[in-house]
Amino acid sequence: DQIATGAIAAVLGTLVADHGIEYLFYTVMLMGLIQIALAAVRADKLLRLIPHPVMVGFCNGLGIVIGMSQLGLYKRMGRAPNGGPENGRRLNVFAVFDTANWIDGNEALWAAIITFSCFATAHFLPEMKGKYWKYFQIVPSSLVAIVVGLILEWGIARQVSDRGTTTVEDYVGIKEAWPMPIWVDDKYDVPSIDNAMLKVIFPKAIVMALVGLIESLMTLKIVDELT
Repeated sequence: DQIATGAIAAVLGTLVADHGIEYLFYTVMLMGLIQIALAAVRADKLLRLIPHPVMVGFCNGLGIVIGMSQLGLYKRMGRAPNGGPENGRRLNVFAVFDTANWIDGNEALWAAIITFSCFATAHFLPEMKGKYWKYFQIVPSSLVAIVVGLILEWGIARQVSDRGTTTVEDYVGIKEAWPMPIWVDDKYDVPSIDNAMLKVIFPKAIVMALVGLIESLMTLKIVDELT
């Protein structure tokens, strides 16, 4: 099962539920074409019509949602018989209000150490001055923070404790598979492109394209002003 996330989840959820995931592929392709067309006519200039408080409020709300959803990662997940998370991936923004299943003991300690180490690296590394400063300007501080987290997890935490902390594989299965075009994949019953299908996907694609562009442009505008 596929779970829609992000600002276009409301549109994708109903589309997939009513017409199947096969319609989603064509809708996303059409959405991309619409976004390319809007970029060609410089529709981004219309962003000036959005008031500044709306942009700030949008980014603040997005930050709160993302932050709260990340706190849900500090919970244990039950395992389903097929190896995936029990009852689907229940990590959502409201997970932090559930007081059960928080990690504890050494796992919580190492999770806190890795979290604060990565935060400190990403925040303070760009402010460093000195002989090797030019090298830190080339490599993004967030990438260095990821490397620091990997070293702490696999080089220290898992060597001194039984298990270490929760990883991505604990939430979603990681399987080796070659990418295959949907048109030759037996799992999907790809519909033919006709007027009936276009009447379904075209309105959805327009909404998805506009929501995606507005979300991205408002975020870029705020980041541009801050930096």
